[in-house]
Amino acid sequence: MTHEFDEVELRLAHLEQILERLRQEHQQLRAQLVQVEEQQALKRQQHS
Repeated sequence: MTHEFDEVELRLAHLEQILERLRQEHQQLRAQLVQVEEQQALKRQQHS
């Protein structure tokens, strides 16, 4: 029983690492998106 529990704990820790990495990637992508939107807004202002 204890062995199975350890196995589950390990899997959970692994999933938490993956989730944390995805969170960081998500933040980076959002930051990039904001930059792109700002650049597009600047281009639109220049064209008008």
